[in-house]
Amino acid sequence: RVGKIDAVFLGNSITYGWARKCADFFEKNNFVGRGISGQTTSQMLARFDADIIQFAPRAVVICAGTNDIAQNQGYISNEDILKNIASMCDMATNSGIKVILCSLLPANKYNWRPSVKPAELIKDLNARIKAYADLRGYTFVDFWTPFADSADGLPTEYSSDGVHPNQACYTL
Repeated sequence: RVGKIDAVFLGNSITYGWARKCADFFEKNNFVGRGISGQTTSQMLARFDADIIQFAPRAVVICAGTNDIAQNQGYISNEDILKNIASMCDMATNSGIKVILCSLLPANKYNWRPSVKPAELIKDLNARIKAYADLRGYTFVDFWTPFADSADGLPTEYSSDGVHPNQACYTL
């Protein structure tokens, strides 16, 4: 299927779950899911050539950053997270692949990292990603606004753990 893919979705467990729970949506639209649970932007950057460039899709949908904020590989600033995302964007653009950047979903806690308070960091990173997308002329998809509750989290009707979407969330 190399060269015939309309979009590859790059991300973490949230992207992985999307491709699995909405397989028909991905199949009928000629999309490929390349989400790997727990991954950070530096790990996605390391596999960008193999998982994106080699497919030669028309577009890449980048959904990344929450595991960086969760410090899955240690502390990283939002500025450095954005640098990793920008490097992925440069690789895609240089290969003639359209870039679509996504905001992070809301989360006000990480069950696996209770010491991290992610809500404000997520809002800040989302603002940085949007500003970067606007500057570069990339499409930006805001997943935060329609899903954030009054505590800047992902409501229970959309997630059992406040981070990973359920079927209702993915469908919306």
